Amino acid sequence: MILLGDSHVRSFASSENIQCFYMAPGYLWNLKDRISLFRVILLLIFFKLKNKSVNKIWLSFGEPDVRHYINKFGLEYYGYHKLANKYSVRLRRCIIISRLINLNVEGVIGSTSPIFENNSICDLFHEFAENEVRRLN
Repeated sequence: MILLGDSHVRSFASSENIQCFYMAPGYLWNLKDRISLFRVILLLIFFKLKNKSVNKIWLSFGEPDVRHYINKFGLEYYGYHKLANKYSVRLRRCIIISRLINLNVEGVIGSTSPIFENNSICDLFHEFAENEVRRLN
Protein backbone atom coordinates (compact mmCIF):
# COMPACT_ATOMS: atom_id res chain seq x y z
CA MET A 1 0.00 0.00 0.00
CA ILE A 2 1.26 3.46 -0.90
CA LEU A 3 0.06 6.30 1.33
CA LEU A 4 0.44 9.97 0.42
CA GLY A 5 -0.20 12.77 2.87
CA ASP A 6 0.97 15.35 5.34
CA SER A 7 2.95 14.68 8.53
CA HIS A 8 0.27 12.28 9.78
CA VAL A 9 1.57 9.61 7.36
CA ARG A 10 4.71 9.34 9.47
CA SER A 11 2.74 7.37 12.05
CA PHE A 12 2.55 4.55 9.46
CA ALA A 13 6.25 4.65 8.52
CA SER A 14 7.22 1.63 10.62
CA SER A 15 4.65 -0.63 8.95
CA GLU A 16 6.07 -3.24 6.59
CA ASN A 17 2.99 -3.11 4.38
CA ILE A 18 2.72 0.65 3.93
CA GLN A 19 5.08 2.82 1.93
CA CYS A 20 4.58 6.43 3.05
CA PHE A 21 5.24 9.58 1.05
CA TYR A 22 5.24 12.90 2.83
CA MET A 23 3.79 15.28 0.24
CA ALA A 24 3.65 18.62 2.09
CA PRO A 25 2.82 20.18 5.45
CA GLY A 26 -0.84 20.04 6.44
CA TYR A 27 -1.39 23.70 5.66
CA LEU A 28 -0.51 22.89 2.02
CA TRP A 29 -1.86 19.31 1.77
CA ASN A 30 -5.59 19.73 2.37
CA LEU A 31 -8.90 20.23 0.60
CA LYS A 32 -10.13 23.31 2.42
CA ASP A 33 -10.70 25.36 -0.75
CA ARG A 34 -10.24 25.31 -4.54
CA ILE A 35 -6.68 26.62 -4.38
CA SER A 36 -5.76 23.84 -1.97
CA LEU A 37 -7.36 21.26 -4.25
CA PHE A 38 -5.33 22.61 -7.20
CA ARG A 39 -2.15 22.41 -5.09
CA VAL A 40 -2.88 18.79 -4.12
CA ILE A 41 -3.45 17.88 -7.77
CA LEU A 42 -0.13 19.48 -8.75
CA LEU A 43 1.62 17.51 -6.00
CA LEU A 44 -0.01 14.31 -7.29
CA ILE A 45 1.19 15.08 -10.81
CA PHE A 46 4.75 15.62 -9.53
CA PHE A 47 4.50 12.37 -7.55
CA LYS A 48 3.39 10.48 -10.67
CA LEU A 49 6.21 11.96 -12.76
CA LYS A 50 8.75 10.67 -10.20
CA ASN A 51 6.98 7.33 -9.63
CA LYS A 52 5.75 6.26 -13.05
CA SER A 53 5.15 2.62 -12.11
CA VAL A 54 2.80 3.49 -9.22
CA ASN A 55 -0.87 3.40 -10.13
CA LYS A 56 -2.65 2.62 -6.83
CA ILE A 57 -2.52 5.01 -3.89
CA TRP A 58 -4.19 5.88 -0.62
CA LEU A 59 -4.51 9.47 0.52
CA SER A 60 -4.33 10.88 4.02
CA PHE A 61 -6.45 13.96 4.67
CA GLY A 62 -8.29 15.11 7.69
CA GLU A 63 -7.03 17.06 10.65
CA PRO A 64 -5.90 20.28 8.88
CA ASP A 65 -9.16 20.31 6.90
CA VAL A 66 -11.20 19.87 10.06
CA ARG A 67 -9.24 22.48 12.00
CA HIS A 68 -9.70 25.01 9.19
CA TYR A 69 -13.46 24.51 9.07
CA ILE A 70 -13.88 24.61 12.83
CA ASN A 71 -11.78 27.77 13.16
CA LYS A 72 -13.68 29.43 10.34
CA PHE A 73 -17.23 28.34 11.07
CA GLY A 74 -17.38 27.18 14.69
CA LEU A 75 -18.78 24.01 16.16
CA GLU A 76 -22.39 24.05 14.97
CA TYR A 77 -23.46 20.50 14.16
CA TYR A 78 -25.73 21.34 11.24
CA GLY A 79 -22.87 23.23 9.64
CA TYR A 80 -20.76 20.05 9.80
CA HIS A 81 -22.76 18.30 7.09
CA LYS A 82 -22.54 21.29 4.77
CA LEU A 83 -18.80 21.53 5.35
CA ALA A 84 -18.24 17.79 5.01
CA ASN A 85 -20.20 17.90 1.75
CA LYS A 86 -17.87 20.62 0.38
CA TYR A 87 -14.93 18.47 1.46
CA SER A 88 -16.34 15.40 -0.29
CA VAL A 89 -16.95 17.37 -3.52
CA ARG A 90 -13.30 18.45 -3.54
CA LEU A 91 -12.18 14.93 -2.71
CA ARG A 92 -14.31 13.58 -5.58
CA ARG A 93 -12.63 16.01 -7.98
CA CYS A 94 -9.23 14.99 -6.66
CA ILE A 95 -10.00 11.29 -7.22
CA ILE A 96 -11.36 11.85 -10.74
CA ILE A 97 -8.39 13.98 -11.80
CA SER A 98 -5.99 11.46 -10.25
CA ARG A 99 -7.41 8.82 -12.57
CA LEU A 100 -6.53 10.99 -15.57
CA ILE A 101 -2.85 10.63 -14.62
CA ASN A 102 -3.25 6.90 -13.91
CA LEU A 103 -3.35 7.15 -10.12
CA ASN A 104 -6.26 5.15 -8.73
CA VAL A 105 -7.22 6.28 -5.22
CA GLU A 106 -8.11 3.09 -3.36
CA GLY A 107 -8.91 4.76 -0.07
CA VAL A 108 -8.59 7.75 2.20
CA ILE A 109 -7.26 7.65 5.72
CA GLY A 110 -8.66 10.40 7.90
CA SER A 111 -6.94 11.95 10.86
CA THR A 112 -8.25 12.64 14.29
CA SER A 113 -7.78 15.82 16.23
CA PRO A 114 -5.88 16.28 19.49
CA ILE A 115 -8.87 18.39 20.57
CA PHE A 116 -11.53 15.94 21.79
CA GLU A 117 -14.47 18.14 20.75
CA ASN A 118 -13.25 18.14 17.14
CA ASN A 119 -13.26 14.37 16.75
CA SER A 120 -16.95 14.21 15.83
CA ILE A 121 -16.37 16.32 12.73
CA CYS A 122 -13.19 14.33 11.96
CA ASP A 123 -15.34 11.19 12.00
CA LEU A 124 -17.93 12.84 9.76
CA PHE A 125 -15.30 13.99 7.24
CA HIS A 126 -13.84 10.48 7.20
CA GLU A 127 -17.28 8.95 6.63
CA PHE A 128 -17.88 11.31 3.68
CA ALA A 129 -14.43 10.43 2.27
CA GLU A 130 -15.08 6.68 2.50
CA ASN A 131 -18.40 7.14 0.73
CA GLU A 132 -16.76 9.08 -2.12
CA VAL A 133 -14.08 6.43 -2.65
CA ARG A 134 -16.67 3.63 -2.55
CA ARG A 135 -18.94 5.50 -4.97
CA LEU A 136 -16.18 6.20 -7.49
CA ASN A 137 -14.51 2.74 -7.42
